[in-house]
Amino acid sequence: MSISGTHKSEIDHLKELVRQSGFPLEIEIVSFLDSARVSMDWKFMEVFSGAYYLDKDENKGRELDVKVSIPVEYEEEQKRKQFVPGIFLRLLIQCKSVPGNVWVFFRTPQEFFPRPQCASVLDSLEWSLRSHWDFSLLPGLHYEKVPKITLYDEYILDKNKSNKRDDNLFEAVISLVKATSYELESTVQALMNDVDAWGDDAYNVLDFVILFYPTVVFDGKMFLAEKTEEYGELNLTPIDHVCLFSSYLSASYDMKLYMDIVQREAFESFFSNIVEDTKVLWGATKSKIGTKFRKEVIKALRWYLTKKRVRYKPTQ
Repeated sequence: MSISGTHKSEIDHLKELVRQSGFPLEIEIVSFLDSARVSMDWKFMEVFSGAYYLDKDENKGRELDVKVSIPVEYEEEQKRKQFVPGIFLRLLIQCKSVPGNVWVFFRTPQEFFPRPQCASVLDSLEWSLRSHWDFSLLPGLHYEKVPKITLYDEYILDKNKSNKRDDNLFEAVISLVKATSYELESTVQALMNDVDAWGDDAYNVLDFVILFYPTVVFDGKMFLAEKTEEYGELNLTPIDHVCLFSSYLSASYDMKLYMDIVQREAFESFFSNIVEDTKVLWGATKSKIGTKFRKEVIKALRWYLTKKRVRYKPTQ
C-alpha cells in the first residue's frame, strides 16, 4: 500500500512530535537500566517507568518518567553475622529531549556542599536525632566530581529541532522537586504504618535509610559559563553533568533540593558513578556511622512502642 504525499507528511510530523515528547529517551534510559541490572546481577534493583506523584500546587496526579530503587548491597546480605543498616538509593528521573535547545549553567563564587534528601524510620517517629543524615554527608559521593551550580538559563539554537519553548529545564526542575517531596512524604508515612504493623519486630526490619537522587536526563547541548579574568567576559565550555541546587517555594511547598543534570550521552558514565556511591555507602553501614544510626533506631522504636502501649493500655 502506497503512502500519499500528504499522508507521509503527517507521519513525519507525528514522528517529530513523538521524538520531542521524551518517550524515546525514556525508553532508552529504562532499557539501559534493565541491561545494567542483568549484567551486574542486581536482581533486587527495580526500575519503574511512568511512576506517579501528587502535585499539591494543582492537586492533581502527575507522571515521573523513571523511578529506580537500588539496594546498596547484595551478595553479603545472607553472609553477614552482625546487623548493619540497610541502604537504598532511589533515582527519580525526568527525561527531556530538545536537541534544538541549549542549557547554560553559570558558575558562581558561591561554594556549597551537596547532600541528597534522605529518610528513615526516625523521621516517622519524629525522633530529635536524625542520624541517618550522616549517610548523606559522606565524603566520596559522586557530587564531589561535578560542578555545583545555582544559576541556569535555556536558549533555542535550532527552531527546527526545538519545541519552541525555553522553560524545559525549569519545568523539569520543578517536577523533580514535587516528585521528591511526594516520595519523601509517602516513605515516611509508609514507615510509620510499618512500625504499627510490626510492633516489637520492627527493630530488625526498619533499620534502613533511603537516599533520593533526583536526576534530569537531557538530549540536547549543555554548556558551563564561567567568568574570565579578561574584560569580565564569560567563557562557554561544553559539559555533560552538573549538580544543580534548587529552592522552590509555593503555598504547598518549601523545599531545597540538589539534583543531577546529565546529558543523554553521559548517562552511562553517571550510572557508573552511582555504582561507586553504593560502595561508599555500604562501607559506611559497617562503620561508626552505621552503628550510631542503628542505636538511634533502637532507642527511638523502644520509646515509641513503650509510649504506644501506655497510650492504649485498657482501663481497669
